Amino acid sequence: MIARIFMWLCQLYFVKTGWKLKGPIPYDLKKYIVIAAPHTSAWDIPIGAGARSILGLDIKFMAKKEVFRFPFEKFIRQIGGIPVDRSKHSNLVDTIADIYRTNNEFALAIAPEGTRAYVKKWKSGFYYIAKKADIPIICGALDYSKKEVVFKEPFYIQDKSWEETEAELMEWYKQFKGKHPEKGVY
Repeated sequence: MIARIFMWLCQLYFVKTGWKLKGPIPYDLKKYIVIAAPHTSAWDIPIGAGARSILGLDIKFMAKKEVFRFPFEKFIRQIGGIPVDRSKHSNLVDTIADIYRTNNEFALAIAPEGTRAYVKKWKSGFYYIAKKADIPIICGALDYSKKEVVFKEPFYIQDKSWEETEAELMEWYKQFKGKHPEKGVY
């Protein structure tokens, strides 16, 4: 019940503050990974949740395990959260790739920066998940300058190196401004 209210409030916030959706929506895909960038503010969460809810897509997201504590654990799982233990050196890429292989439908959103703070480079985990699970990447940009959540055609990386993929994605993402552009990688 609380999760439904939260998602409704995110939709309401999205619409009332003038945000729009733009680009091809991946309704026909059963499995994919979404890059949600630039990720520079906590406000990215209700905007992304509002877009996800309006689109009616069941896209999961990862969050540090520390937020999955009482009384928030059930709520965060209901809105699509998957806990990640960042203190363990487990192979998260293999774990997520296995989830894709064992499910007929699964979508996951990842912020490639890994944090809202400034980083010099993106983390490459989404690339290796997509490669191991043989799934497309969907680019999703949060453009605060135009109040748009923009999607790009599915991006397939089977024969591309990380360096080629990163360069191509950075070229596309540099047109978008996060809430705090100074924290962006581009």
